Amino acid sequence: MLLFTATVVLSGFRLGFDGSQDHDLVLRVTEQARSIVHIPEILYHWRAVTGSAASDIDAKPYAWEAGRRAVEDHLRRTGIAGSVYLGKRSGLYRIQRVADPDVLVSVIIPTRGGAGLVWGQRRCYVIEAVRSLIAKAGHDRMEIVVVYDDATPPQVLDELRDIAGDRLVLLPFHEPFNFSAKCNEGFLASSGEAIVLLNDDVEIISEGYLEQLIAPLSEPDVGMTGARLLFSDGTIQHAGHAYRLGHFSHAFFGAWDDDEGPFGALLLNREASGLTAASVAMRRSVYEEIGGLCEELPGNFNDVDLSLKIRNAGYRLIWLADVRAYHFESRTREPIVHAFEQELVLGRWSTPERDLYLPALPRP
Repeated sequence: MLLFTATVVLSGFRLGFDGSQDHDLVLRVTEQARSIVHIPEILYHWRAVTGSAASDIDAKPYAWEAGRRAVEDHLRRTGIAGSVYLGKRSGLYRIQRVADPDVLVSVIIPTRGGAGLVWGQRRCYVIEAVRSLIAKAGHDRMEIVVVYDDATPPQVLDELRDIAGDRLVLLPFHEPFNFSAKCNEGFLASSGEAIVLLNDDVEIISEGYLEQLIAPLSEPDVGMTGARLLFSDGTIQHAGHAYRLGHFSHAFFGAWDDDEGPFGALLLNREASGLTAASVAMRRSVYEEIGGLCEELPGNFNDVDLSLKIRNAGYRLIWLADVRAYHFESRTREPIVHAFEQELVLGRWSTPERDLYLPALPRP
């Protein structure tokens, strides 16, 4: 009865969306719903017959285009600036968002100016991170806040000044290593309406990286966005966090970059339980509301705590499939997990039996 009432209010199925009428209807229903819930039971069976999309998704190619137009209409009705394209496989779509060009973005990069070998060549990580950020940002209004340790070589700072010019804000950090404290100090020194946390051991590879990372923040219920991060061998380091049974892990860790994931989960922008702070964006107001990163978690689980604080405040976390960077993880510090960090985060947060957004993942 509720579905019938909603259908009447929304004028039911519309002409011009053959093959994707239900997709179009569901999108319009979600725009009016006060809340959307998942019923974890099988309540509907779909008969698959020869020539139906149920048995062959390519049986009705016109339905794919109709679905694209349904999503495009959804963006228009909800005031989301962007274009919709057919995705990498039938039935999937890709949205190219447009961010407000007047938004000032503060990119906060903690560093100690470390260097090492990547693909057989020696590099200073923070220099190449900033160089790739400027080349791929796709958004002109940005400041780059580099929070550097006392051990950072002076020539690294000089080269950063040459690369970034007046976009650069240099902030010395004199305390022992604490990633959370460095990010919080960088935030206090920043001016942007949008805040991006970025590790120094990354290399950005997708065009329009910064624009696409911040664009979903125009939706008031989106609290944080995160990027796809790859190891240097092309396998996935980060495709969103998964939280279950007291474990916090990277979903699809080690999968190849061209893996589609179950039901196209690695091809779609989607909600996630958490996001790694190696590359995330949020509004300044959200960072302030949740109190930034927990400085009692200096090296590990600070992004888990950050993610859960943001979700607990009622916001959504969105992993962005096409916002891409290499992450040469832990090349600038020893990857040590302290028992007190794990105890703190487990004592503060409970986890479900299955991850809320990827329930089909195998148990840890």
